[in-house]
Amino acid sequence: MKVDVYTITYNDIKLLPYFLRHYETFADRIFAWDDGSDDGTRELLDSHPKVTVLEHNLRKLDDFYFVQHLWPQYVKSRGHADWVICAESDEFVYHPNILEKLSELKSQKAKKVNCVGFDMYHPKFPETKGQIYDEIKLGAPDSLLSKTIVIDPDVHVKWAVGRHRCSNEKTVTFGSGIAILHYRLLGYDYYMEKYRKHYRRARVEDLENLELRLMITREEFATNEERGTNVVDGKDYTDYPLV
Repeated sequence: MKVDVYTITYNDIKLLPYFLRHYETFADRIFAWDDGSDDGTRELLDSHPKVTVLEHNLRKLDDFYFVQHLWPQYVKSRGHADWVICAESDEFVYHPNILEKLSELKSQKAKKVNCVGFDMYHPKFPETKGQIYDEIKLGAPDSLLSKTIVIDPDVHVKWAVGRHRCSNEKTVTFGSGIAILHYRLLGYDYYMEKYRKHYRRARVEDLENLELRLMITREEFATNEERGTNVVDGKDYTDYPLV
């Protein structure tokens, strides 16, 4: 079972080691569009034996451009991979026996697989040298984070902006048992800086007022812990709401 992973990076040096550590355990190849990172992200990508950096010089965040011109390039994997995973750099496609599950889905002739999304939470950024989900297991199911991002490269998928929806969802396999662990709530300071960077790259006008509306207190951030449970150990993700 051969799996290729596609992602987009920009100044992700803090989380990227966890992303690579996760996907290198089962992916044959990892393709990354890096948009001019200057924090060591590009150097880390270049040094990884499974990573190929693809050309991308947009120099801004533009989801419409991404779904029109970048993500569709997964067709490069035709003739090589059985599956492709198109994941943001904070999206960890997870199943405790991922290759076995993908083989099962292939035998069932699945072509487009929806993965149930979980918003993962931790009061501070992880410190483990192992897998991020060995340390951070607390999360909550979130239908807005569920996406169809595990794909047979021989089929054509057209996504809406943000990739929360795709064309012809009647052919999508739901209830696959595969999750997306979305690691963004990793401490208050990390979370706020991530979204400041996000909106700066999106070149949002009146950024200062937008940031004021997005600002939350540390106390408000900490309430995420109350809605979370251990969504890693011994879970069957077919039981969670999918859309």
